[in-house]
This record gives sequence, C-alpha cells and structure tokens, in this order.
Amino acid sequence: MKNYETKSVDQQILKNIKCDYCGKKYDYVNDMFECQEIIQIKHECGYDSVFGDGEFLDIDICQHCFKKIIKNMEY
Repeated sequence: MKNYETKSVDQQILKNIKCDYCGKKYDYVNDMFECQEIIQIKHECGYDSVFGDGEFLDIDICQHCFKKIIKNMEY
C-alpha cells in the first residue's frame, strides 16, 4: 500500500521582464512572444575588466533595443 502526503510548495512564477536598456516592462502573460525574444546576457567579468574584477553582469534587453544596439555590426 502506498501512502501519500500532500505538501504545498512555494514556486517562483515569472510576472514580467524589464528591458535594462529602455526600461519597458513586458508582462509575461500578455506579452509572451515579446518575452520569448528578450536577449539575456550573463557574464562574470575577469581580471582587469572595465566592470570590475569578479563582477557579474545579468542584463535583459528587448529585441527592439538589441536591434538598435547591433544595427552597425556585421553578423
């Protein structure tokens, strides 16, 4: 015989994402497709970095701002 116990679990649910460039907030339910196109940059800076040794960057940029940022790059 199997006996089960019910437990409630706290869970983080994404509510919105804010573009770190323009500041616009995208609601995950109403702007789901925009949220899926957010560019996320996570980077741990190394020795002598302009951001500081060992600093950690966690950046979210919407697709519209990212397009503006890279418009003159060759890719």
